[in-house]
Amino acid sequence: MIRNSVCPYCSKLMVKAENQPLSRSVEHLIPNVVLTSNRNKGDGDFYACRACNSSKSEMDYVLGALAKSQCNDEKLALGTIWKALDDPKRNSRFIDMILAGAEQADGRVTMPLPVSGHEVATYADYLAKGQYFKRYKKPISPSQYVVTFEVVGKLVFSDLLNSYKARHGTTPFEDLKSNPYTEVIADSECLIWSKNNRNMFIFHSGFALITKLMNNTKRNVARRRACLLELDGGHT
Repeated sequence: MIRNSVCPYCSKLMVKAENQPLSRSVEHLIPNVVLTSNRNKGDGDFYACRACNSSKSEMDYVLGALAKSQCNDEKLALGTIWKALDDPKRNSRFIDMILAGAEQADGRVTMPLPVSGHEVATYADYLAKGQYFKRYKKPISPSQYVVTFEVVGKLVFSDLLNSYKARHGTTPFEDLKSNPYTEVIADSECLIWSKNNRNMFIFHSGFALITKLMNNTKRNVARRRACLLELDGGHT
């Protein structure tokens, strides 16, 4: 684990005092809730301030439920959805997601993502900043970069798997695991492909969040805004 004194997310100096917004806490960039087994504090990636850790935790939960629900393990997928629906404090967005489901011409059912474009943009910032810190051991400069992002769901992955296997005889995830730019977490429950300023976070071979650090220009800020608008109308 990187023993840092500056929070990779907000770039603020953390303090040793406990229970303060800037108190440091162990951070797993890929949260335990996304995986099927927990890692301990010794397996953390770096320290983050409590304020950022707390802010990220709500979306950690939503991402975990969404990622597991997109996996090919039907037992895990269904169990995850039922558990999310059974949580009275957090189930409203998942209830809305299911109620808004629509059957397509090919018989497949699509549902709106249970998150807003702003929420995903914020979470993409966390992942991009955390991965940058893991690689360069220093926080990202907000004035230098802007994060653009893309969400890939199960429907896209299903089509990709079929075409890739027909062409190569393997799955893209099997080949990605052996790629030198890929980090494998929890027996492939999460794959992180990272090269230059582009990252691809793949969860349970059925859901992915792709981030890219781009120079902070008006054009790239507009591209980020377009990502938000597109996602707000997106389905998975």
